[in-house]
Amino acid sequence: MKIRNIEVEFDFLDADDVERFEREAKRVLDKCDEEAKKQYSASESIKSQCKIVEEFFNNVFGQGISEKIFVKRNNLKEHLEV
Repeated sequence: MKIRNIEVEFDFLDADDVERFEREAKRVLDKCDEEAKKQYSASESIKSQCKIVEEFFNNVFGQGISEKIFVKRNNLKEHLEV
């Protein structure tokens, strides 16, 4: 599977891959709920959300993949589009 022309090992028909995806998707929702309760400046909020997205990609597709996928490290639009 390719994400932004980066080849990743993932199969949506493999139960282990899907289980990892489901677990991390739930973690993202939980983390977003937790972070929403904090009072951040706009820049801190954007950085926090980008970090959550990067952790999701690293945990699902392999450590270090987020550095390859995301060119602009703290651009929320880019992170959400991917």
